Amino acid sequence: MRFDSRARLLRGMCVFAGLLLAHSLYAAAVPEHELKAALTYKLAKFVTWPAERERNATFELCVLGAHPFESALDGIEKLTIKDRPIVVRAIDAVEAAACDLLFIAESESESLPELLAVLADAPVLTVSDMPGFATRGGIVELQNRDNRVGFEINAAAYRRAGLVVSSQLLQLASVLDESSDRQL
Repeated sequence: MRFDSRARLLRGMCVFAGLLLAHSLYAAAVPEHELKAALTYKLAKFVTWPAERERNATFELCVLGAHPFESALDGIEKLTIKDRPIVVRAIDAVEAAACDLLFIAESESESLPELLAVLADAPVLTVSDMPGFATRGGIVELQNRDNRVGFEINAAAYRRAGLVVSSQLLQLASVLDESSDRQL
């Protein structure tokens, strides 16, 4: 890894850690949905998609179901993920495999097994704040812990999707063991 990329990774991790720290210090000042939207964006910076997906011109950040993110996602479209401009779209389940990152709202809980079965081998980073999302096969579950937002990552799910998650991100998460779905 070149020095430039190490420095960028270190800066990114510092920003990410700062975001988590800021939430714990100013939880009342930032609405939870805005924090989750920002965290979802930051998570994507520490994931690598298969080369054919990363060659796409835009980064497709999709939202499925009823969610409170409308205004929180407005500023994200001005940002990039790995030099790709972000396009934010509300979608229906049929379009899910075309997304790079798919936030699945809790309103989709009943159809989650079918949706995750369709996406199992697709290079889509699935993220949700619904309880039990990671243990049900989702990749990243945003969780409220002691008045701050944390996250759990399902290692088997991201590997099956062909994604690579940065070891620095895994150190900040609760990680489910792929063989038994128990926490490491």
